[in-house]
Amino acid sequence: MSEVQQLELFRKDGYERLLSALNAKPRKRVRLPRVLIAALCGLLLLLTANAWYLAGARPVDLLRSKRPGGWSEPNLIPIRVFSSAAPMLGVTFWKLTPSEPQDLPGAKDMVHEATQDKDVEYTSRRIDPDRGYQLRDQARISLEASARGYLYIIGQPMSSKGRLGAPVQIFPSGRLRSGNNRVDVGQLIDVPQPGDKPEYLRILSNDPDFSGDLLTFIWAPEELELRPDPETKVVPEDTFDAAVRQWGPHTKLVHSGPQDAARTDAEKTARLHKGLLEAGDTLPQTLFKTTQSAHTPLLAQIAVRLRLP
Repeated sequence: MSEVQQLELFRKDGYERLLSALNAKPRKRVRLPRVLIAALCGLLLLLTANAWYLAGARPVDLLRSKRPGGWSEPNLIPIRVFSSAAPMLGVTFWKLTPSEPQDLPGAKDMVHEATQDKDVEYTSRRIDPDRGYQLRDQARISLEASARGYLYIIGQPMSSKGRLGAPVQIFPSGRLRSGNNRVDVGQLIDVPQPGDKPEYLRILSNDPDFSGDLLTFIWAPEELELRPDPETKVVPEDTFDAAVRQWGPHTKLVHSGPQDAARTDAEKTARLHKGLLEAGDTLPQTLFKTTQSAHTPLLAQIAVRLRLP
């Protein structure tokens, strides 16, 4: 009726306009279906509830949810769906010692000793990098990431007098995993891996003041241009220092597990590239998380201090 009320009948075309208005179809108001409104309200409540739930979720559950099999555990499904994409990096230190009869099969490896020209059976056991190693110990490092990317390890020798040596790129290297530093979700990256010669890192130094190494671990979504020297593998200090300043302050330690545990069957299977770590498998010894986005590298540093004899 609003169209009729606005007509001026005394205008020349008033009568024709009145007839046109009376024959016009009434306008329909656009209304959202009640089902759609209810669905939107439900989605808003779900997002709010999950944001509250994830705020209290443990970082280890965030890692578990990203591993293969995360969909099969009901308590991990909402975490996997709604969790932040901020990457995490797990680091585990191992010490290799001659195997004992009571050691579990999953912890044992046959390692070829070139000096003895024979295979020797060793057991891998987690160890605290702070005062856990001594000179000439045989070590191995395992890395796990919550997202696809590339891994780097840079070492700086530490002196008992407080000096730090030049940053040297340990991994990737042509003699470790054939230079392949790509990692996938659930994949366990051992440095060194089976087939590398030798299959362990030996802690050696000719410096009488040597007290250990400061190791820098980097996960990056894309390959980095660290430009190490082709011969010495030394990374330019300005490049290294810029990376530490840019990414280091945004990384925090969110989990620290047992320091003295033998390797499990699942970890051995993943180490041999015969499978991936599942949601319920053993967690890394230490777990780091960045507060930045998934497109920003994560940088964590761990001091490996030697135990005095």
